[in-house]
Amino acid sequence: MTPATYAPPNLGDLTTSPTRYHKCGPGGSYTFSLSVEPKTTITAFGASSSGTVDDHNVVTESGASTRTDFQVGVSRLLPPPVPAKDVAFSVSDESVVALPIDGVAVGLSSGEATILARSSDGEVSARAVSVEIQTGQTVTYATGPAEGSLNKHCFDQIESLIAGRGRDSMDLWSVRNNAASSYAWNGNCWGASLDNITCMSPYNTATGNGGGGVLVTPRHAMFTQHVGYYPKVGSKIRYVTPGNVTEEFTVTAVSVHPNASGQSISWWDVAVVKLDRDVPGTVKFAKCLPTDPAPYFPTLPVEDFSVNQLRYLNGRAPWLRACHTTQNKRLATAYIRRMPAVNLSELPDILHPGFDYVRYAVGQTSSGAYPISQYPDNPLGDAIATGDSGAPAFIVVNNELVLTSLWTSVDSGYPYYADATTINGMLDTLGGGYNLTEVDLSEFPTW
Repeated sequence: MTPATYAPPNLGDLTTSPTRYHKCGPGGSYTFSLSVEPKTTITAFGASSSGTVDDHNVVTESGASTRTDFQVGVSRLLPPPVPAKDVAFSVSDESVVALPIDGVAVGLSSGEATILARSSDGEVSARAVSVEIQTGQTVTYATGPAEGSLNKHCFDQIESLIAGRGRDSMDLWSVRNNAASSYAWNGNCWGASLDNITCMSPYNTATGNGGGGVLVTPRHAMFTQHVGYYPKVGSKIRYVTPGNVTEEFTVTAVSVHPNASGQSISWWDVAVVKLDRDVPGTVKFAKCLPTDPAPYFPTLPVEDFSVNQLRYLNGRAPWLRACHTTQNKRLATAYIRRMPAVNLSELPDILHPGFDYVRYAVGQTSSGAYPISQYPDNPLGDAIATGDSGAPAFIVVNNELVLTSLWTSVDSGYPYYADATTINGMLDTLGGGYNLTEVDLSEFPTW
């Protein structure tokens, strides 16, 4: 990619903070999202010792030399037919940080700089970065989740299922014929043996393959509410038993979160629908997390990477293994990298309220368009695009899918469990006699 000529953004245009800047192109909308993630690279090692910090095994290097590098990438926000646009990177001071190569911008000297991405139609996104080149440092970094922790359990659950599997194992269905209402679960799917894989619907008459939602009780399903992307009263939703029997249900009532912001993406981006009858006993729903799951995941950062007490080493971090679906009805793997934080915004007008995910595969691109950061150890990852809103994301606990959120933007979703009182109130209003069911985590320690 040919470097762009650097043109510093007008700081007077900033609407969030001086460290972030985004200006749309002539079309008046955002088409890509720039990510710049700091990581520590150890360039010379000293004396090493091992131990644990909360739920992670760590190594401490004393007398080490370090530098700050950055994982840099862009992901596409709008799918075809919006044409792809070339995005070129530049930096304000190439003596401080080098241009990104293969997604990594290497720190060259201590100081401040700006990394900028400019698309061919004039859209600009920039992030201020701070580089530190240091010697004689004591650096503690994560090497993996500690035995007995929920983080380790979630990692092992998914890794044991995907071991030796290729990308063809991501397909949830071996037969998916919407016109004939004919569906068959894919026995080769890496998640086929999960107890409640049936919580996911192959199709509904309101949003088709998109906006998949998730069954959260035997009588209710949950969707995102922005742009009205959820089944309305009278819509039909299909669920499929483990024996491949299709059952079709009619939506009889809908409840949109009372604090939803019109049909915009917001902190309360959720709609719950009631079915005309309970699903069969073999069709199982997804349980939810406790209202505050943070004590189970003490090394996940809250709001920003800088608050994490563990350093990043060569792009690796104490993330949480997870998975999710898309409108393509594939079960993709992911990492949760950040806990919910109110008003966390990657762009001035796009709210990222929930768990923040690393969802890409190494070498994959978002909708075949822009190049993106190459995150390690996620060969079954998939990008999120328009039409995936409402698709569920999960961790796996004791062979069950446990709902973490529904996709509302390109890399996060509404953390409904933190608002469980309101959701249960919506369920009570709809009727049917059910509330959310919290997963039992009593076997795992908290911090």
